[in-house]
Amino acid sequence: SGYHSYLFGRPRSWEMELPDSEFIWVGFDGSEIMANRFRGWYHTPLGKARSVTEERIPELAAKAFGVLLWGVGNHGGGVSRQDLDDMNALIAERDDVKLMHSTPEAYFDQLAQYKRNLPRWRQDFNPWATGCYTSQIRVKQKHRLLENELFSAEKMATIAAANGLIDYPRQELNDALIDLLTGEFHDILPGSSIMEVEEDALRLFDHGLEICSRIKAHAFFALAGGQAPAATDTIPIFVFNPHPYTVKTVIECEFNLADFDNNRIYSLVHVQRGGKWTPAQIEQESSNMPMDWRKKVVFYSELAAQQMNRFDCRIENVPAKPITTQIESGENIHFKTQELDIVINGQTGLMDRWQIHGVDFINERAFQAIVCDDIVDSWARFEKRFDLVLAAFELMLPEDAGEFAGLPGPLSALRMIEDGDVRMVVEGLYSFHHSHLIMHFKLPKIGTEIEVELRVYWHEKTKMLKLLLPMPPAHHRYIGQTAFGVNELPNNGDEAVSQKWCAVLDLDRDVALSCINDGIYGSDFSDEGLRLTLLRSPIYSGEEIDKIPQDRFRARLDQGERVYKFWFNGGTIADRTARIDREALAKNETPYALSYFPHGKSRQAQPLILLHDDVIQLSTAKYSEEGDQIIFRLFNPTDSPQSSLIEFAKWNRHEEISFQPFEIKSFRVNPHDFTLREIDLMENIINGNV
Repeated sequence: SGYHSYLFGRPRSWEMELPDSEFIWVGFDGSEIMANRFRGWYHTPLGKARSVTEERIPELAAKAFGVLLWGVGNHGGGVSRQDLDDMNALIAERDDVKLMHSTPEAYFDQLAQYKRNLPRWRQDFNPWATGCYTSQIRVKQKHRLLENELFSAEKMATIAAANGLIDYPRQELNDALIDLLTGEFHDILPGSSIMEVEEDALRLFDHGLEICSRIKAHAFFALAGGQAPAATDTIPIFVFNPHPYTVKTVIECEFNLADFDNNRIYSLVHVQRGGKWTPAQIEQESSNMPMDWRKKVVFYSELAAQQMNRFDCRIENVPAKPITTQIESGENIHFKTQELDIVINGQTGLMDRWQIHGVDFINERAFQAIVCDDIVDSWARFEKRFDLVLAAFELMLPEDAGEFAGLPGPLSALRMIEDGDVRMVVEGLYSFHHSHLIMHFKLPKIGTEIEVELRVYWHEKTKMLKLLLPMPPAHHRYIGQTAFGVNELPNNGDEAVSQKWCAVLDLDRDVALSCINDGIYGSDFSDEGLRLTLLRSPIYSGEEIDKIPQDRFRARLDQGERVYKFWFNGGTIADRTARIDREALAKNETPYALSYFPHGKSRQAQPLILLHDDVIQLSTAKYSEEGDQIIFRLFNPTDSPQSSLIEFAKWNRHEEISFQPFEIKSFRVNPHDFTLREIDLMENIINGNV
């Protein structure tokens, strides 16, 4: 990886047993680094460095050498003059042990001599501070968004620059990267900070997002410049797919008609690609202006890899807007295609059936928002689970739904709001105590993937909100994505942490249900089902309630409006585990869609790299930190060996490259003569020419 060592303190020895304080941490791909869980703690109280160090020395008596940390750390300003003088005096006075000021690098260099005798550890170090998986969810969502937008901006800018269409925005990308890394500080991203820090973090991430937005827009217009001008009777939509493989997805894009005309009742939009019609429908646009002018078109497509995909919209004037068929209040909504059979209960607003090719993936009352007991500690340092269910959100009465929606009369709390050739959208309105929730079920006419969007208005204290999907009884495994790997997660109800996706594997029936998210990390699974953690409401930077004076109002986390998106799918275990990582990447690093009229005076760009398999993914495409080389980072996200034919399309070269389970391989390409070298994560050459 380019890294060789890791010094850490959490979880502590009583929270997780390790084979030794010094060990080899083995990665998913078999790579290894030296690790040390330091004894004592990472700081000493001000003025007490010597006394604390003297207490810790006996802990290392059985070792030939070791490491002790001292100083105030980030709890007040680092080393004090008094502590430095005291430590120098201790070094001079002790002749039974050799003490010296040193560095982690020097310690690990010495430890490397004993590397072959150190025990191996092949797991992660979770859980610890389980509340930090969810606290201040907006910070986590913005961080995820900036992470996605930065990687996507790098890819788009690299493709445009390598084709000579723009100058590579090295400084701008670095500025956005600094914003991202600063936000990963250990009391910002976990959500354990005070409100002012939360606001600073959101502003910081927004700064990085604005940089990435401008980079992507610049690259997009450059990449679209070679497209032919639009015909007079069409409105073009361009979608750039930054990924090196075809992406099957639903595209949403808004545009204005040429002008509004009060004499024209309604305009339908038909979408063509290469002269062929593609499934499409019109849905409610973001605007609420009472005129037929702004359009939101939704269409399904397979996007060509690393290319600008063109769609031409043609307008058809009709006498009136088509009416979405409605059900009677309280009736079930039954959605059925050749692949799906779904029932949403008209009395509860919950999903009672979801079958794929006749196979059940849920039990009744799925997608229920449940309210669990929580604590005031924003870290939740010592909590392993949040399994005490206090209540659940319930479907609103028509009178309450109408009032919540701001309407003069009652409104059915469960109804179809969109229906067309691409999908049906079902809206449900729910409430609990002082809080409300809007849920959109987006049910596909093509394929089996369900999108669920939640908009929560939360006004509860010391409670946690989870989304529950009960599962058919079986022998289950619960797994989730982590950085360049897949973790086995607890299936006993303990709070778990994962990245862009998690999945429940039904070992009895050989099926799996997968869930992709756009910015949550906490969840749990047990015989009760899958429970996705949405938010918490402890106090800011609080600990035990009995230590907090009960004398005033104290602000709580995540009050107000929060928005979430999930994508659920099911299939065989082999199919889901092979496809889910790519799908999650495409959902997070989304293709760039915009209605745009090109001038046609530039040239079309060539793809840089294409992958001819169904598994390997491109995590990074960027210019090197030094020089003008192009870096490609490839990853096998499965636990089995893979091989991929890599097409370096711009240079008309092909390479068959093999990957071990979970292996990362990085390559440096000279864009002038196509010299291809394998490198590590630090961009150092490791294998010479490929």
